[in-house]
Amino acid sequence: MVLVDMHLKPNTPWEYCPRTALRRVAMTLEEEFGLVVNAGFESEFFILRKTTREVNSKWVPIDSAVYCSSLGFDAATPVLFEVIEALQNMHISVEQVFQLLRN
Repeated sequence: MVLVDMHLKPNTPWEYCPRTALRRVAMTLEEEFGLVVNAGFESEFFILRKTTREVNSKWVPIDSAVYCSSLGFDAATPVLFEVIEALQNMHISVEQVFQLLRN
């Protein structure tokens, strides 16, 4: 994932850039109402594994646990620790990790 400011050309922001729009709204809220906006984002992703069939192998979820079951962490724990460590090395704090429903 890459978060960027979208520009049409150097120093000319695209008028529909989400980050530019957020800055504009945050500035308006502060200037007109004295409100300061603190925002965060929620990253969601799937951890997949490749099936071991020689013919027609495909990517499937790493586990088969049900919705919000902690059993889903058993297979994913080594990868999750690496992801959390990488995020912390970038000074991104991880507050929660949990499994959601998938199709």
